[in-house]
Amino acid sequence: MAASKFPINNREKCKQIEGELWEFKSHQLRLPYVLRPGSLVVVTHVFRKKRDAIPNEEITRAFDIVKYFDKYFDFKTFTYRRE
Repeated sequence: MAASKFPINNREKCKQIEGELWEFKSHQLRLPYVLRPGSLVVVTHVFRKKRDAIPNEEITRAFDIVKYFDKYFDFKTFTYRRE
Protein backbone atom coordinates (compact mmCIF):
# COMPACT_ATOMS: atom_id res chain seq x y z
CA MET A 1 0.00 0.00 0.00
CA ALA A 2 1.39 3.38 -0.93
CA ALA A 3 2.14 5.77 1.88
CA SER A 4 0.20 8.51 0.10
CA LYS A 5 -3.03 6.57 0.73
CA PHE A 6 -2.56 6.78 4.49
CA PRO A 7 -3.39 10.16 5.99
CA ILE A 8 -0.56 11.33 8.19
CA ASN A 9 -1.73 14.35 10.10
CA ASN A 10 1.55 14.96 11.90
CA ARG A 11 4.67 14.27 9.84
CA GLU A 12 6.87 14.97 12.88
CA LYS A 13 5.40 11.92 14.64
CA CYS A 14 5.37 9.53 11.66
CA LYS A 15 8.25 8.71 9.35
CA GLN A 16 9.28 5.95 6.99
CA ILE A 17 12.04 3.73 8.39
CA GLU A 18 12.78 1.32 5.57
CA GLY A 19 10.70 -0.02 2.69
CA GLU A 20 7.12 -0.50 3.90
CA LEU A 21 8.10 -0.05 7.55
CA TRP A 22 7.06 3.20 9.26
CA GLU A 23 7.37 4.45 12.82
CA PHE A 24 5.14 6.47 15.10
CA LYS A 25 7.11 8.55 17.62
CA SER A 26 5.99 9.61 21.07
CA HIS A 27 8.86 11.07 23.08
CA GLN A 28 11.39 8.23 23.42
CA LEU A 29 8.87 5.50 22.52
CA ARG A 30 8.80 4.17 18.97
CA LEU A 31 6.06 2.04 17.42
CA PRO A 32 7.08 0.44 14.10
CA TYR A 33 4.12 -0.30 11.84
CA VAL A 34 3.12 -1.38 8.34
CA LEU A 35 -0.02 -0.68 6.35
CA ARG A 36 -2.16 -3.49 5.02
CA PRO A 37 -5.30 -3.71 2.82
CA GLY A 38 -8.55 -2.50 4.31
CA SER A 39 -6.95 0.44 6.17
CA LEU A 40 -5.31 -2.00 8.55
CA VAL A 41 -2.36 -0.67 10.54
CA VAL A 42 -0.16 -3.40 12.03
CA VAL A 43 1.96 -2.17 14.95
CA THR A 44 4.76 -4.69 15.37
CA HIS A 45 6.11 -3.75 18.80
CA VAL A 46 7.19 -0.82 20.98
CA PHE A 47 10.71 0.11 21.95
CA ARG A 48 12.51 2.97 23.65
CA LYS A 49 14.87 4.85 21.34
CA LYS A 50 17.76 6.42 23.22
CA ARG A 51 20.01 7.45 20.30
CA ASP A 52 19.55 9.10 16.92
CA ALA A 53 19.76 5.93 14.85
CA ILE A 54 17.22 3.12 15.15
CA PRO A 55 19.01 -0.06 16.24
CA ASN A 56 19.22 -2.68 13.46
CA GLU A 57 17.88 -5.29 15.90
CA GLU A 58 14.60 -3.37 16.18
CA ILE A 59 14.21 -3.11 12.40
CA THR A 60 14.94 -6.83 12.00
CA ARG A 61 12.48 -7.66 14.78
CA ALA A 62 9.77 -5.56 13.13
CA PHE A 63 10.24 -7.25 9.74
CA ASP A 64 10.19 -10.71 11.39
CA ILE A 65 6.89 -9.87 13.08
CA VAL A 66 5.45 -8.59 9.79
CA LYS A 67 6.47 -11.85 8.04
CA TYR A 68 4.75 -13.87 10.76
CA PHE A 69 1.64 -11.68 10.57
CA ASP A 70 1.41 -11.94 6.77
CA LYS A 71 1.85 -15.71 6.90
CA TYR A 72 -0.86 -16.44 9.46
CA PHE A 73 -3.37 -13.57 9.22
CA ASP A 74 -6.45 -14.05 7.04
CA PHE A 75 -7.36 -10.67 5.57
CA LYS A 76 -10.83 -11.87 4.51
CA THR A 77 -12.03 -12.91 7.98
CA PHE A 78 -9.60 -10.83 10.09
CA THR A 79 -8.55 -13.92 12.04
CA TYR A 80 -5.36 -15.91 12.43
CA ARG A 81 -4.93 -19.15 10.51
CA ARG A 82 -3.45 -22.18 12.19
CA GLU A 83 -0.59 -24.09 10.60
